[in-house]
Parts: sequence; structure tokens; C-alpha cells
Amino acid sequence: VDHLQHQIHEVDAQIDYHQRNVSQMQQLQAYHQARRSGLNRLGLQLRPEVEEARRLADSLTNWYESQRDDLEGPHEGLERELVGVEMAVKFAEQRRDREQEALERRKEEEREARGLVEAQRSF
Repeated sequence: VDHLQHQIHEVDAQIDYHQRNVSQMQQLQAYHQARRSGLNRLGLQLRPEVEEARRLADSLTNWYESQRDDLEGPHEGLERELVGVEMAVKFAEQRRDREQEALERRKEEEREARGLVEAQRSF
């Protein structure tokens, strides 16, 4: 009889323990359901703000890209113009050098011619 009462007492203790666990689980489940519901409501409330932020970000991105394109377009044109000017300067320098060489050759030829004239006068 004592043994049966002891087993009954142990079973009752286990039942109490499991009932407390079930009660805690139910409370946690209720808490998480309430939290999930609150988060869902918050998500619905924030959705328009998120969409507005997304539209604003897209608008700013488009503006930035248009500004970049506006700045790059003239920049590329100026860069091409600069390359053209640099090439013109290079060609002008080459022409100057050729003309200077030609002038030096003419001066040398003139000196030689004067030398020949002087030599012929001496004879």
C-alpha cells in the first residue's frame, strides 16, 4: 500500500510538473502570437513608408545618373577637343622644326654660295 501511495504521489508530481510546462508553453505561444500579430500590423503600417523611401531612392538614383551623364557628356567633348588641340600643337611644332631645319640648310647653302663667290673673285 505504501509503495502504491508512493507511486501515486510520484505520478501526481510528474503530472503537476507537466501541467506547469504545458501552461508555460501556452503562455509563450500566446505571447509569440501577440508579438507576431503586432509585427504584422507594424509591417502593414510601415509598408507605405518603405514604398515612399524606395521611390525616393529610385528618384535620387535617377537624378544622380542624369547629373553624372550631364557632366560626363561635356567632359568627354572637352577631352576630345583637348586631344585635338594637343595634336595640332604637335603638328605645328613638327612643322616649325622642319622649317627651322630648312632655314638652317638655306643659310648653310648661302654661306657655301658666298664662299664659292669669294673663291671665284680671288682667282
